[in-house]
Formats: sequence, C-alpha cells, structure tokens
Amino acid sequence: MSPESYILLMISGWLLVSAAMLWGMLRLLNRYQLEAQLAEEFPPLPAAPRDPAWRRQHAPRRAKLRARAQRTCQQHAHMLTS
Repeated sequence: MSPESYILLMISGWLLVSAAMLWGMLRLLNRYQLEAQLAEEFPPLPAAPRDPAWRRQHAPRRAKLRARAQRTCQQHAHMLTS
C-alpha cells in the first residue's frame, strides 16, 4: 500500500473512533436526562430496609431466597454433619 492510503486509513479510523465516542456520550446524556425527568415525575422509592414499604416490596423475594437456602441446606445436610 502506498503512504497516501495509510494516511487516509489513519484519518478515517480516527474519525470513526471520534464519531463512536460522540455517539456514546450523547446516549449517556440522553439517558441521564430521561432519568432526571422521570425522577421529577415520580416520588422516590424507599431506600432503607427499615422502612415498612421497602420490607413489603422485597418480602416475597427474600422469602424465596430463604426457602431456597433452606432446601439447599437440607439437601446437603449429610455433607455438613460429617
């Protein structure tokens, strides 16, 4: 390949990388702007495990995890006792 084609290839690669970075930054900006708009429209969810609303929301998942852990413990009890 000639030196001119190497230079053209380098420039086009640089433009492609810069366009990809610009596209990614614009997507991030759009995402955070949308999250900010949604945060204004909806009240924040309870974030503390001590909050009763948080406990009600996460109770079914925690019960499933607890039941699965108990089943696993019962299945492998012979390994734990020896």
